[in-house]
Amino acid sequence: MAGDSTSTFQAGQTGLIVRIPEAEPSVRGWRERFDPSAQAGVPAHVTVLFPFLDESRIDALVYSALADVLGSHQAFDLRFGSRSTSGGRPRRCRCFP
Repeated sequence: MAGDSTSTFQAGQTGLIVRIPEAEPSVRGWRERFDPSAQAGVPAHVTVLFPFLDESRIDALVYSALADVLGSHQAFDLRFGSRSTSGGRPRRCRCFP
């Protein structure tokens, strides 16, 4: 993304996200207007790590390592609070575990 979250995605670019389908009705309008990832088909989510590896570097070993790391943690509930904006554009939501 050339260091700018408003630019278009580059082929092969990946990230680690947690999908939050329950948030879609609340954020759809903003995402359609301001978030290029929405136009690329990425669902409502919380970004864990971006950028991650180039798509060409993701293989069975990477999936296995991610499963080992992420599978060792318990699921938890998350509540979203206030949203912050910059220049009228949404930037982030405050999260409460």
